[in-house]
Amino acid sequence: MTAALPYPYKKKILIVLFVSLLLFLGFSKALLQFGDSFIREMAAQSALVRGDEMLNQRNYSSAVQEFRSFAMLAPDDYRAVSRLSESLILRGEIKEARVQAARALSLADEGEEVDALSRLARAEMGTEAAVATVDRAWEISSESQRETLALVRAAAYRRATDYSAATKMYRDYLVDRPESGEAWYGLAISSEGVQDFADLREQWANAAQWVDGEYTADYGNIVNRNRERAAYFMAQEKASELSAEDYASWGVALKGNGLWDQAQERFEQARDAGRVTPVTLYWLGVNAEIQGDVDKAKALYTGALDIDPSHEESKRAIERLGE
Repeated sequence: MTAALPYPYKKKILIVLFVSLLLFLGFSKALLQFGDSFIREMAAQSALVRGDEMLNQRNYSSAVQEFRSFAMLAPDDYRAVSRLSESLILRGEIKEARVQAARALSLADEGEEVDALSRLARAEMGTEAAVATVDRAWEISSESQRETLALVRAAAYRRATDYSAATKMYRDYLVDRPESGEAWYGLAISSEGVQDFADLREQWANAAQWVDGEYTADYGNIVNRNRERAAYFMAQEKASELSAEDYASWGVALKGNGLWDQAQERFEQARDAGRVTPVTLYWLGVNAEIQGDVDKAKALYTGALDIDPSHEESKRAIERLGE
């Protein structure tokens, strides 16, 4: 027979086994936590990549969904919140865009602050707050950052109806970058605001040339392209009557820049000019909803679905409003 181990040895073995069990459980927990963190990081990165692709394709609705997923997985990640606010701006959901842009600013580090302030100013366009925000960004920006920030600053002053200051900013910008259709567009709007018609036709011609001409530039920025397209349609209107589709496209372009009042006029012109499309009725509904007229918005969304029952954005709008 095997002799029983003395009690002190049994005690030591039990202690060793107990400690080993604790170490094993701790290691398992750490491994599970690492695995969960790794999976969340991979899912967040996947949402980021898909969201960027949707932005590049100008599919703003899908981009918003992807960046919402990214923000849920990484709520304190500046990239997640800033991209969500960017896609909301481009989608035209300005109220939420302001909230997310402000949150992105709170998460930004020193190197990201100018970018965050610029985006917040874009979300605040049309208010005096936008001017204060972009001026704050301008004060702390570097020379290289000001090349991009200059157009946002000029637009903020223009949208705040300080056309005199905006005109100067656009002219200064165009000295070194005469190919910018966006700047010509902003200058033309500002020149009209100060009743300076001396070279207004030339300004619109330049805007249209760089947008629709042989040497059209791809600025790599969706907002810029929307503005440029709006500038082209506005220039074309001076020479000929636009179709219903042209007015609708112009409205979408203006909407993409947050110019809801002007977009409303274009959608109404599209409706009056000819065939009514689901897109026209949808954006008229969005604008009515922003103005607080929910009943009118529902009627317009329903009208869009009457024409095209598969119009997804109108379906989602009706569902959101509880119908």
